[in-house]
Amino acid sequence: MNQTLDNWVMVATISGKSFSGPDVLNAVAGKVTDYPLKFLPLSEGADEVVAARTLLDSVQVFAPVYADSLY
Repeated sequence: MNQTLDNWVMVATISGKSFSGPDVLNAVAGKVTDYPLKFLPLSEGADEVVAARTLLDSVQVFAPVYADSLY
């Protein structure tokens, strides 16, 4: 949730096969903004799927504000 009074423009980076999402996310002030992450596997029955997602504040590009691993 963006608990500030300012809208945030976030730059998204996704690593890992089969995952995609928008490059930019607009987080509206005072609201929860969902990130539409898509999973489209290249084949059925993959044993392991690993990816990482990082969202950066576009003003301070070198300071990650959110990062996680997707398993």
